Amino acid sequence: MCILDVEASLEHFSQSKALHADTMLVVVEPYFRSLETGRRMVGLGKQLAPERLVLVANKVRDERELKAVEQLAASEGIAVAGAVPYDERLLDAERADSALLDFDPHAPAVTAIEELARELLATDGDSDGGVMPGRGALVRGAAELGRDG
Repeated sequence: MCILDVEASLEHFSQSKALHADTMLVVVEPYFRSLETGRRMVGLGKQLAPERLVLVANKVRDERELKAVEQLAASEGIAVAGAVPYDERLLDAERADSALLDFDPHAPAVTAIEELARELLATDGDSDGGVMPGRGALVRGAAELGRDG
């Protein structure tokens, strides 16, 4: 598995950088601009026809925000593969000039990303992907953040 992390730009599609991808994750935040950009990325992704095209919800604070991403997925006929909770520890790690994984390997965002990665590897080659493997981590992460803050 090779992961290509590209900036939020449609340029990569026009240059066919993702032409041979078998899985495409469109990472969106639960805010209007991000969701609209995600919608355009999904449309272009469908033209490339990867085996698996899914959304990942990022910086999710609550169920209402998760629902916004789920509504986008439903309207596009694709799954939400996972959710990464909003995590203040990311800011703490940034201030410490450290990667979150090094700064706090048990942070809710790290846990959710690890869960998503395990699910993607487990379903590598399956065309249906998984739906919401990160949801449990989102709920646990939100609870942990609530206790800490």
